[in-house]
Amino acid sequence: MSTLVAGMASSHAYTFYEPAQWDERRAVSYERYRKRFGRLPKIPEELSAADPQDDQRRYEKLRHGFARLEELLTAANPDVLLLIGDDQHEHFVGSVPQFAIFTGERFISEDTERGGVGEYQSDRGLARRLLAGMIDRGFDVAEVTAFDDDRLISHAHAQILSLLRPSIPVLLVFLNAVHTPAPPPARCLEFGRALRASLDADGSDKRVVAYGSGGLSHFSAGYPYEEYDGDHDFGFISMDFDNRILGWMRSGNTGNFASLTSKELLDNGEVELRQWIALLGLLGDLQPQWLLNEPFYRGVMDMAVGYWQVPA
Repeated sequence: MSTLVAGMASSHAYTFYEPAQWDERRAVSYERYRKRFGRLPKIPEELSAADPQDDQRRYEKLRHGFARLEELLTAANPDVLLLIGDDQHEHFVGSVPQFAIFTGERFISEDTERGGVGEYQSDRGLARRLLAGMIDRGFDVAEVTAFDDDRLISHAHAQILSLLRPSIPVLLVFLNAVHTPAPPPARCLEFGRALRASLDADGSDKRVVAYGSGGLSHFSAGYPYEEYDGDHDFGFISMDFDNRILGWMRSGNTGNFASLTSKELLDNGEVELRQWIALLGLLGDLQPQWLLNEPFYRGVMDMAVGYWQVPA
């Protein structure tokens, strides 16, 4: 059978900009917000108290965490990187699948945020077998055979590839997060469990590292505010909620995520937690070897990075 050897997860977007760039980047996001809603967003009180020097000091912990992921990916010696991310009308415009798997032979990853471009092979055989396995297990997963001009531009995937620059095949999984309605947390957890079962049943004996890209708490310029009726706005962070779910992760209480509702994710800036929940479904009740998080109001999000070693 194929074997899951490790799990990785992180936030993306502002996470991959240096703290010195956050103020400029936030101004760009404000303008996107203004064009969309005809006004500027409310500003969280915590932003005025943010200290750039303190931000830089705390960001170094995350930088070290990402460097460790690069080293650990090499040390795990995997055959495939299974990368779970969402799509924000970057590929799926006329139709939005809740779940999709790319089954093409190759693609060019284009990080439109930071300019990184790289060509990657997929593992079409494994992708097709996982697709069939997911359908057999009750998930109507869409099959994506090609991208326009062979270019992958979904930032949830492309930014991670710019970070890791893997030399192994990459298996792309799409999970709808920001377009309502989206799969509830319990369904995302079951999706991850079904992926693990399909992987375990695969006869190709591949070593796989899985990565969940998204979150943590952040209200972005593209957030589904039309469905949100709370008081938060762009740049707010829900730390009480994040501390609760991070506690579950650190203690390996994966089943707790099935108790969450889509409204709780929406109300706490956590729609992209769905990618992490799917990863946790793959991993089971496994505690992370390490899991770091730091909230940054100048960086408009609670940034996080973590690693799970799967026992042999």
